[in-house]
Amino acid sequence: MVLHGGNRARAVKTIKTIGAVLGAIIIIGIIYLFLADFGSYKPEIEAAATEATGREFRINGDLEIGVLPSPTAHMTDVTLANAPWADDPALLEIGELSVELGLWSLLFGPIVVKDFQLHDVQARIETNEDGESNLDFETPEEEPPVADEEEAATESPLVLRNANISNINVVM
Repeated sequence: MVLHGGNRARAVKTIKTIGAVLGAIIIIGIIYLFLADFGSYKPEIEAAATEATGREFRINGDLEIGVLPSPTAHMTDVTLANAPWADDPALLEIGELSVELGLWSLLFGPIVVKDFQLHDVQARIETNEDGESNLDFETPEEEPPVADEEEAATESPLVLRNANISNINVVM
């Protein structure tokens, strides 16, 4: 089909309008990703972690999450509940945790951790009279995906560029 005269001008105008609308949507999306307060999702994140571990997970302090220019998360005063039979109510207490990831690595792998910070950690590892460890979580077990042996031997699923870990206390 060949467009002539007015039809061609109308088609060009329609294409330009669609392009402008798509461009505006992309720009608004990028601005949103820079400015959005993802920390407001703290209750949903706590609920997901609680469900995944079968233990109460709480971020009692701040939670800051950013998407652009690099995905980042920073949280303070984090706790993970202990087994019901354990002596102490908390299995894990973290004073501060932050991570920065490489944006493109999330899409193309391996995942690049640009920066990892972990400070002021208290972990309690216990075993009860029945031989149960407080590290045994009551979650539904799923079969882990089977990796191609050759691929698994040559590729690292994670690249850690910088880590700063301090004041870790493990009580057994």
